[in-house]
Amino acid sequence: MAGVIAAEFLALSRLLHQVLRQPIPKVSRVLAGVLVAGSAASLADPLRVYADLLKPSLIALWLAQLMVFAVYPRFVARRRRLRVLDVGLAAGACALMLFGLYSTSVNQLGT
Repeated sequence: MAGVIAAEFLALSRLLHQVLRQPIPKVSRVLAGVLVAGSAASLADPLRVYADLLKPSLIALWLAQLMVFAVYPRFVARRRRLRVLDVGLAAGACALMLFGLYSTSVNQLGT
């Protein structure tokens, strides 16, 4: 579990570094502060924090996966000749991620 948390922290810090154009040490310190504060809040009332963060967490998951699948054909085209199967698989995966986004947005979670 600690390895997954460390990998997610590393991925988020690198992503924020690219998006915000800030140095990695600064982004890492701010991100660490947010995560520690969030952990402290979850100790106070874990069920409420879970209920409040479930939907945003799932939306972030679907969006992250959607971005990966959407650029997959471009990635393949840089490496080798793009095939119809590559585009079809990417389109199918994007459709599933869009369905996940839709269902997360519309359905009540945790009830």
